[in-house]
Amino acid sequence: MQIGMGDMIGRALLLVFVSLLLLASVCGVLAQEPLWTATTDKTVSSLAVSGNATTIAVGGEHLYLFNRSGRQSGVTWGSESVAVSRSGDLVAAAMDDGVHLLDASGHEIWVRPLLSASSVAMTSNASLIVAGTEKGVIAGIDKGGDLIHQGELTSLSSGSNWIEAVAVSGNGSINVVADMDGLYAFDRSGRDLWRFGFIRPVSLGQTWNGSLVVAGGASGVLICNQTGVEMGRYYKGSSITAVAVPVNGTFAVAGDEKGTLTLLSSAAWPQWTYPAGSPITSVAVTADGALIAVGTEDGSLLLFGNSGYLFWKTKLPSSVTALAFSPDGWYLAVGTATGTVALFPGEDRPVTADQTNGQATIMNTSAGGIVTYPTVTRSTPAPSLAVICGLLLVIVLIRTKRSS
Repeated sequence: MQIGMGDMIGRALLLVFVSLLLLASVCGVLAQEPLWTATTDKTVSSLAVSGNATTIAVGGEHLYLFNRSGRQSGVTWGSESVAVSRSGDLVAAAMDDGVHLLDASGHEIWVRPLLSASSVAMTSNASLIVAGTEKGVIAGIDKGGDLIHQGELTSLSSGSNWIEAVAVSGNGSINVVADMDGLYAFDRSGRDLWRFGFIRPVSLGQTWNGSLVVAGGASGVLICNQTGVEMGRYYKGSSITAVAVPVNGTFAVAGDEKGTLTLLSSAAWPQWTYPAGSPITSVAVTADGALIAVGTEDGSLLLFGNSGYLFWKTKLPSSVTALAFSPDGWYLAVGTATGTVALFPGEDRPVTADQTNGQATIMNTSAGGIVTYPTVTRSTPAPSLAVICGLLLVIVLIRTKRSS
């Protein structure tokens, strides 16, 4: 009886060991290692990535420039807000003394004086650069550095007109800025189009043609069209900390201070939610809307498909402060509160119903038209060493039991 009990205990311990091995192998599937990491000084305040990640601009105490392999190609004065052309050869930066245009090595091409510039955005070909300041001044600048328009924002109330965020449509036809009181839209020449009251917007998103504008803030999520007509609102009692929208405007994503990620229809109806477990600090969406990235206060980084499927989750050294996909969606840049910058791979595009001859046609309006991505068949990965060892142990246990 004692020998039988010892044998049972031994088998039980082996089964526990096997279960732990199997659990470790399953959990490892959800982990993702960066392609590279780099360290900058202090907090990363903004990120911008060119097509195929040839140039990655990192705003903060200093402005750092990296290439796709992680090599630092330049560094210059600090900038809270940066933008990169799709080709990666031009970088716009909002600095204390104005808007600077740099090349991919950090060499200055021109500077447009604009005191206390706080936000900057530009079209993918850099034909239009829009900047806002801490004093409510808005300026439109062309690729050569010439001023298209400049004027001071007349706020909707007597509050601060500090420009919190800027969003530019891909063709530059409609540009939206946000201060503490609302949203203000104007055209390429600076002519006012509309304004909309909205309490403390902190994040903006806009489609390629400006057909949808998404704002997130203390009042939740506001979605309106290019004429300023409200399409919908979403509010569940928590301030929205970050929003993003794919350039074709099929949906919007929002993260809140309680850690909930919500995917909304273009009319602001919730489609699905995910509890991230920590306040959400950043969100980003690929141009085609296939992938959604989420960063949190506790340093978690998550990558979803637009159906809510979690591809992977990993942990960074500190709070995620900035996220940016490359326009093609194959790379994801991440910045943290302690200055860490990392570049992660994206995921294979999901096979869609309109697949034809091994290719799926998807709207990609960041390029102003249609792009065709080759679809990749998802093969079952080879079993890990832990799984193989676990299966062998199970077989040994079964054969031992049968022989006894």
